[in-house]
Amino acid sequence: MADICYIRTGRKPSHHSVQQVLATSPSSSLKARRYQPWEMIPDPAERRLAAIRLHAEGWSITSIAQYLQTSRPTIYATLKRWADEGVAGLEDKSRARKAPRKATLPVRNAVRKLQENPLLGEYRVHTALLRMGIEVSPATCGRIMAANRQLYGLEKPKRQPRPQLEMPFKASRRHEYWSCDIRYIEEHLLPDPRPVYVITVFENFSRAVLSSAISATQNQWGYLAVLADAIRRYGAPEALVTDGGGQFHATVALQLFDMLGIRKERIDAGEPWENYAETDDARSSGG
Repeated sequence: MADICYIRTGRKPSHHSVQQVLATSPSSSLKARRYQPWEMIPDPAERRLAAIRLHAEGWSITSIAQYLQTSRPTIYATLKRWADEGVAGLEDKSRARKAPRKATLPVRNAVRKLQENPLLGEYRVHTALLRMGIEVSPATCGRIMAANRQLYGLEKPKRQPRPQLEMPFKASRRHEYWSCDIRYIEEHLLPDPRPVYVITVFENFSRAVLSSAISATQNQWGYLAVLADAIRRYGAPEALVTDGGGQFHATVALQLFDMLGIRKERIDAGEPWENYAETDDARSSGG
């Protein structure tokens, strides 16, 4: 109120004087509002102008926000737009797209021509457009192609059938092939929060877990302990399948295979699916 008095009269009373006047004067009889709350003023320019006028009279940001029943950042933004743009800052800004659209009519037409080949999907169309000097994302190509299919009745590209890969170590009888794998586990409920390794031996024919253990390391001794436990329970397999890990080809392990007549098999590099221990449908035998 002291600031408002200064702006209107050029003289600024002490805030103690203002407090004394408020304490001794009768309550105001004014019941009508000068401005409606922010959301009740239908014209965006009028609501911003109300905030500007109150600020020009000396009202603080907090007081304006409370009186107009809006947030302080809204008042800050309104006053900043007024300071930067003047009257032009009162109106709402257009939210229309400012960047040029890439899905222009020539681009849509080019996609339609490419789309006549039912074998082309959105990624292949995207690549073909790049060769033509047209840069459109695969997602945009997919949307244009979907619209073209609906508009022109074009066929949806069919997926080319992939050849069925045969498991190279598929067993025809029990204990013909075993598979062993070591998994690295970071999130677990063990007392020690450090990552651990899970060493598991599977039976390829029944897809059963023969033996499994948690180890702090992935060295050959942890692996051999799990393998020895499986052999003690079920006897030796005809062959053991692993990846190229060093612990699986340690001298002690190879000597054990020779002694028990176990044939050592190794999956191809970069082909983890060849190891049954890597598949999702391996199940525990409960033994």
